[in-house]
Amino acid sequence: MRGIILALLLALAGCEKSQYEPFFSESKTYVYNYEGIILNGIPENGLARSGIKLNCKVELSGYAQRSYMLK
Repeated sequence: MRGIILALLLALAGCEKSQYEPFFSESKTYVYNYEGIILNGIPENGLARSGIKLNCKVELSGYAQRSYMLK
């Protein structure tokens, strides 16, 4: 009986609909601080690597229906 209940609970959790497409309001401007690191090189011990670190402010605003402007 416990096995059936567990299987039903797992089936319910597995069939839950996930929304992966983000929703942004057209009347708002969203501001994000972005930080990233880009590394180049061969991933072996003792070999040199080079890279760059990025910091920027990103503004995302609605332009038209389902179209957005990224600055």
